[in-house]
Amino acid sequence: MTLRTLVILGFGGPEGPQEVEPFLDSVLKGVPVPPERRREVASHYEHFEGRSPYNAKALLLRDQLRSLLEIQGRPTRVLAAFRHARPSYAELMAGLAGSAEPPAVFVLSALRSGPSYGKYIEAYTEAARASGIDPLVRELPGYHTHPEFVRMQSELLAAVPGGLRPDDAVVFAAHSIPQRASDESGYARQFEELSAAIAARTGLARHWTAYQSRSGRPQDPWLGPDVLSVLSGLPSGVRRVVLVPVGFLCENIEILYDLDIEARDAALAAGRSYERTRAVMDHPDFARFVAGLYGSSTAVRAVSRDRRPRIAVLGAGISGLSAAYEIARSGIEAVVYEASASPGGSIGSERREGFLLEHGPDSFLSEKPGMLELCRELGIEDQLQGTCAERRRSYVLRGGKLIEIPPGFYLIAPSRLDTFLGTPLFSPLGKIRLLAEALIPARRDDADESVGDFIRRRFGREALDRAGQPLLAGIYTGDPDQLSLLSTMPRFRQLEREHGSVIRGLLRQKQAAARRAQGPRYDLFLTLRDGMATAVACLVRQLPATALRLSSAVSSIRREASGWTVEDIRGGSERYDAVLSALPAYATAALTAPLAPELSRLLESVPYESVATLNIAYDRSAISDPLDGFGFVVPRTERLPLVACSYSSRKYDGRAPEGQALLRAFVGGAFGREAYASEDSKLEREALGALERVLGIGGRPHFTVLKRYPRAMVQYRVGHSGLIASARRLVGDLPGLALAGSAFSGAGIPDGVSDARAQARKLVEYVRSA
Repeated sequence: MTLRTLVILGFGGPEGPQEVEPFLDSVLKGVPVPPERRREVASHYEHFEGRSPYNAKALLLRDQLRSLLEIQGRPTRVLAAFRHARPSYAELMAGLAGSAEPPAVFVLSALRSGPSYGKYIEAYTEAARASGIDPLVRELPGYHTHPEFVRMQSELLAAVPGGLRPDDAVVFAAHSIPQRASDESGYARQFEELSAAIAARTGLARHWTAYQSRSGRPQDPWLGPDVLSVLSGLPSGVRRVVLVPVGFLCENIEILYDLDIEARDAALAAGRSYERTRAVMDHPDFARFVAGLYGSSTAVRAVSRDRRPRIAVLGAGISGLSAAYEIARSGIEAVVYEASASPGGSIGSERREGFLLEHGPDSFLSEKPGMLELCRELGIEDQLQGTCAERRRSYVLRGGKLIEIPPGFYLIAPSRLDTFLGTPLFSPLGKIRLLAEALIPARRDDADESVGDFIRRRFGREALDRAGQPLLAGIYTGDPDQLSLLSTMPRFRQLEREHGSVIRGLLRQKQAAARRAQGPRYDLFLTLRDGMATAVACLVRQLPATALRLSSAVSSIRREASGWTVEDIRGGSERYDAVLSALPAYATAALTAPLAPELSRLLESVPYESVATLNIAYDRSAISDPLDGFGFVVPRTERLPLVACSYSSRKYDGRAPEGQALLRAFVGGAFGREAYASEDSKLEREALGALERVLGIGGRPHFTVLKRYPRAMVQYRVGHSGLIASARRLVGDLPGLALAGSAFSGAGIPDGVSDARAQARKLVEYVRSA
């Protein structure tokens, strides 16, 4: 049987006074630390005879794992190495010589970032390359919110002398790192998530988070607040401080001095008592926990920058994250660049005062498999939630009154004559003209036309003005006389060609669907119980912590003989084997202008509209309208500053507390540019005024939340499909580049996810064959 290998990688520490200066030389090599700060750090070791407990703790864990894995029937060679102490990485490579398979690697850091995790892997890479060893490792999964890890931390906190008291100030501490490194990796987010999880498990009513052991130049931004400033600002009623070093697995000088001396002195000086919990490696179950993670280290992760394929993904919207997820699943490293401070793009969910708000898309179509399949893979299928069955109806505003869209009415075509003939939405002549669609000769060619022309040609002008235009605005925020039929409503062209009539085709398809309907069925529209951002969070968790680089807009991409170079606005430059852009077409156009001017010109010609969403929370009693449906759309002829309004708390259960109502208004689009351009206060005031008139609202809202999405809605104009086909052909002249996003796939989330993953698979094949 082949003996497997588990490697523990740690920071290290000096073993005696004579090692302190060489240790600091190693740690601070190339780091711009002021001399006075170096002298200060060196003095900390004098309090402990120049000896850190770090090495002994790490080597004890090594020995515990050897014994434990042997007892479990999993004999494993367990090795340890330190970046700044012995055994060194070079000595580790001697122990790895002749290994038959990649070792599993456990880095002594629960919070992953470039400084806390990435540098350990990079040092391993350099040592492996220098020793002629294949630089592949089996990466243990991230675990900062693993239930067992949280349990151990919580038990150590609960075990403080005298137990936790209501008037304690529990302060969670982590090592400070540069703000940029945190933005790129989500380090601060991981720290906050871990602290919150421990607080929740321990039942804390309040807690604080703080950073310690800052180094670097004073003018460089590092994470804060500092632990000493937090201690000085605690409420006057606090009688005891409990420090919890959750950012450290192992006891070290930065705990023993910064917390046990400096922080303790600060607490005592303020008249408070002080306790500090042990680091989590002192928990008796820690070695068993690591052994469990070792059993999950199934994915081989190549760490050699010169040998391991890497693909850059530009944009962390749902398309970009889906592409990165697909790339990571293949075993290739994906690095995601995102200009904003949070992932998800237009998807955003927020809990507020018992309400669940969606700022962007609130659902997706189940008829298209992309998003449904992704939810299954992510393990969140149990979160899928359909619309409320008893309220599956919508309305069109006409003459200031809401008129129900007839059941069975599909965008513009009726599939039930009984409900259609009785609707007041159309005039008698309008109904006759609409039904005459069955007699209109079919167009058989493949040429594109505008949706407006198609509806007028087959259904008449009244059908366009009273139903087609507002319903399409609710989906695309666009002008039907500009929108492409083939890019937005291809099914209607298909029905016309195959059945000679849209209405006849719908009726035949409805009959066929009824005959074959069997087994479990999903609703047409689905959401996630805790918000659409659940999918975003799950995708992020599938990636290594260092893979997501937030607040990192890309300034240029260059194709070179060795691959692709990506530069961000901060001046960072990295090499990749391929690049997938999931940015808006105009942003990709700017990046590709130096590479492919014709491609850039095509992408720049794709128009976008801006839209704003306004979530509004009311007492249900303040609204006289029964809200007996999902919402309403507004024709441009009504001249209101609204595109549509969704009754969020009626569309999906669990969106508002009992006795409350949540509405979501939409402003902007092709016919609402002036309203969108208004300042926030005016936009909200006019939107609320319109809703008050339409729905009979008599009270003020509890709160409103406005979100703007500039240039967010692609306008699929006539000829769009041909334009994109041309762009795809031009991309073919740039090996290693792929494009994804709504401009290429269509407006829906499922199509965006499917296309992004398909483009990612193409790049994976390209990289593997290169």
